[in-house]
Amino acid sequence: MRLPEQIQHFIHPTLLVLADHVHAKIWFAHEDEISEIAHLTVPHELKSDNEGSFMSSAESVGQPEQKEKQHHLNVLIKHIAEALSKELENRDVTYIDMIMPADILHPLELEFPKTTIAMINRRLEADLIKEDILQVAKRLFTK
Repeated sequence: MRLPEQIQHFIHPTLLVLADHVHAKIWFAHEDEISEIAHLTVPHELKSDNEGSFMSSAESVGQPEQKEKQHHLNVLIKHIAEALSKELENRDVTYIDMIMPADILHPLELEFPKTTIAMINRRLEADLIKEDILQVAKRLFTK
């Protein structure tokens, strides 16, 4: 999709990573073009704890539904990190813009190598995954 002239364009190849507590989308933007390249959803049937979940002992003493929500979030974060890593291997990318709630953003960054963290250009702590991508791009540049 083409970005309208009134929205600032992405001078450098950029990945936009949007997430909420259930879904994640990765968009590729460069100059006046933007396109969705990945859409992730973690099913409600959760994986077993030995499939990459990371819970601290403090988290494990909480209510069962809180433990399940945290496990679900951990699985989503792992999937986002893997998908982003794959895209960085397959594309020439200069920057990454992260748009998601803080409780996803900060743990997700812990999954990244230093080289990926260095590529993060903008962080917007907001749940905008249901917003039109053009509105998201506009908010990024007016942040």
